[in-house]
Amino acid sequence: MAATVMTAVVGCGAPLPVFERGSVTPAVDALVQTAGEGVRVEVPSGLSDRAATALAEDVAEALRGRGVPAAVAAGNRLSSRLAAKGRETGDGPDVIVDLIWTLTDARGEAIASRTDAWRVPAREWREDGDSLIAGIAAETAKTFADRIVGTDEARPLVVGLGPVDGVEQAGETALLMALRRGLLAQSIAVSVDPAEITAQVTGEIDVIPIDQTRELVRIDWIVSTADGRELGRLGQETPVKPGVLEANWSESAYFIAQGVLPDLIGVIRKSNPRSVYTGAGD
Repeated sequence: MAATVMTAVVGCGAPLPVFERGSVTPAVDALVQTAGEGVRVEVPSGLSDRAATALAEDVAEALRGRGVPAAVAAGNRLSSRLAAKGRETGDGPDVIVDLIWTLTDARGEAIASRTDAWRVPAREWREDGDSLIAGIAAETAKTFADRIVGTDEARPLVVGLGPVDGVEQAGETALLMALRRGLLAQSIAVSVDPAEITAQVTGEIDVIPIDQTRELVRIDWIVSTADGRELGRLGQETPVKPGVLEANWSESAYFIAQGVLPDLIGVIRKSNPRSVYTGAGD
């Protein structure tokens, strides 16, 4: 029966891989999965109720067999989600079962996808396809289990700040303090200990003269992982009167920080998609 799952005979008897259009498209290198979060496996749409329910249950079981906590239509707010859109076509001795699987994290961002076209015996699929479904589930689970990195416990988000280049010491201090207050207000820890840090935020400031009455202040914020991999950049720029920033760094830093923090936090969270974060609006 396993051979029937993995290959099918068409035309003059040439073997055809069951997942002839199969593909895996990872969106990121890996999803960090903690034991307490698990994968919520949804019942695929577009298939018969019997096949859809059995497939979801078998995929969850196969994931658990590979060390990934998984359950059908159950999880918590930190669970990732594995869902599929299906379709059954064909009136002859064989049925083509199309499946498009997508694994998303707790925020709904795609982690990986898999597209299959399975050719299976019609009668067996419709009447008693348990072994066929189990084979499909095993192949599907292998794809997504390989994209998941297990950890014993969730690691909290901890941010390191600085340096900020292109600005005097007073300005750098004021900017980093404003960012620190904003992050702490969102329950994101800040540390100077490299062993604790999951994301590092640095800045670059450039002041460009426009004319005698205005200058353009451009700020680039760079967010990197603890090992130095850049996650994203955020830019701010605004025209000001010459000397305005230096005249009142405390107030200027506050408005700069408030302007960039919402987007900055979104990039920071990419340092560990499964990190513990309890900030407002999460």
